[in-house]
Amino acid sequence: LLLRFPALRGGRELLEQARAGLTAEQPLRALDELARLWELLRERRLEDRVHLDLGAVRDWNYYTGPTFELFSGDVGFPLGAGGRYDSLLERFGLVQPATGFVVHADRCHDAITRRRESATPRAGEGLRIAVPTGALLTDACALLRESGVAPELRPESFERRLHLDVGDHEVITVRPTDVPVYVEMGACDCGIVGKDVLWESRRELYELADLRFGVCRLVLAAPEGSALAGGSWPAALRVATKYPQAARRFFAGRGDGAELIRLHGSVELAPSAGLSDGIVDLVATGATLRANRLCEVATIATSTARLVVNVASMKTRSAAITALATTLRRTVEERGM
Repeated sequence: LLLRFPALRGGRELLEQARAGLTAEQPLRALDELARLWELLRERRLEDRVHLDLGAVRDWNYYTGPTFELFSGDVGFPLGAGGRYDSLLERFGLVQPATGFVVHADRCHDAITRRRESATPRAGEGLRIAVPTGALLTDACALLRESGVAPELRPESFERRLHLDVGDHEVITVRPTDVPVYVEMGACDCGIVGKDVLWESRRELYELADLRFGVCRLVLAAPEGSALAGGSWPAALRVATKYPQAARRFFAGRGDGAELIRLHGSVELAPSAGLSDGIVDLVATGATLRANRLCEVATIATSTARLVVNVASMKTRSAAITALATTLRRTVEERGM
């Protein structure tokens, strides 16, 4: 039931879908309230401009009733938001129901400007998809090709152009670390990116599918024969890494302190150069660790390619996004990965 609710978006019909399997009084009352709200919208002939979204989650310690967000297909962020908060004024001594909202004038201006001046207008249900250069590009193209999303797409397709029209969709290729930026900012509706990039990006987007290729592990490694490799953690541990956010969460979860040194390459050289006691880095086969006489101390997490989606596109292009995610998931399952 919890997995079904986030995908329920649309009109009046989804309220009946949501009732299936519900028996508790409180959620049923909430659905009744949404049904009354929908009737008010219908009476004012606004039902074609409003979608109900049971996957929307806001600060429920603040809101006490329906919430809403305003989206445009031209901007990747909400243009406005608000909701019902009957308990707010009570904190100031006044018991009074209340509804409030905010409209972001800068985003509205941006949406209007883009709609007027866009050199690449968006039309229909076609999506703009970002794929990463580098190690994941071949597998990303293969998945889009096998699923029928982009039947002719291959890595060499991008040798002369970084922006391609493929059937109903557009596909662009960017650096892996830029995929979340393009998606969050609305330049792309969705993208394929490694989970390792998401660990560090802190971007606001939806992660809809594990595509199960590009498998690698984030590990803590130390020089062979060192105290750390033997399980004795120094009181003042110094660790070099390209993944400081993931490393920080790992050490905090263990209750261990560690000084993290951020590097941008050749992390495996840090211990032999005396820069650190160990490293946190991605490994696929472990060959690079062995070549540098390092051994794994702990596995922190596993990374695979993920399908990520822009927040606004998930609302304004929901049917196309859902169809894409379903198609890719089905192809991944058929591969037996």
